[in-house]
Amino acid sequence: MVSDAVIGIIVQMGMVVLLCMGFTFTHMIEGFPNFAHIGFTLIGTTITFTMTKLMGINPYLSWPVSMILCGLLGVALYIVIVKPIKRRRDGNITVTLAFYALSIIMETVVGVYSYWIVTSRHETTRGFMLKQFDFTFMGLPGVAIMTPLASVCLVVILYVFLSRSKHGLAIRAVSEHEDLGAVFGINTGRIHMASWFIGGALAGWAGSIIPLGTSM
Repeated sequence: MVSDAVIGIIVQMGMVVLLCMGFTFTHMIEGFPNFAHIGFTLIGTTITFTMTKLMGINPYLSWPVSMILCGLLGVALYIVIVKPIKRRRDGNITVTLAFYALSIIMETVVGVYSYWIVTSRHETTRGFMLKQFDFTFMGLPGVAIMTPLASVCLVVILYVFLSRSKHGLAIRAVSEHEDLGAVFGINTGRIHMASWFIGGALAGWAGSIIPLGTSM
């Protein structure tokens, strides 16, 4: 029987893999640290909590929902915040500070929503876990199986995508030299939005995994 400590380590390893890959995508393209990256994780956790605890939906069905919604949020933030600031050529320091402030805002919004759940639905939002909604296979909880499997599959898929596909090569080209990539006909705007979608989706996915293996 695998101990809870080992399961927790497995879940945290998968979460770190997803977070690092998502963070790297935006940093590789934009050139600044996205301090709001962990905010996407909080939103992913909130989505999973809402769908599982309040709506009675299987937690694994919340994974694609978290990925899509957090990915779209990433695209929206690029369009609304990053693109206008870069168009004015204010520099990466301005964008970095903007996303640091945004991280505080996102945490506050999640906190307000959590407080609403406590007062209106009388559900615990601190230190909660969703282990009781997980499945077991051969004595192992599902999250201890799904997390490493999903992480390995994702690494392979991203490797093939970035090294073999046309869009993946375009992302690498833009990360190396955006102006030169534009000269060769690459739609750099779409590349930026793709990187923000991928980064947000991976962070949201990590957030959905966390409550299945450890307390929040």
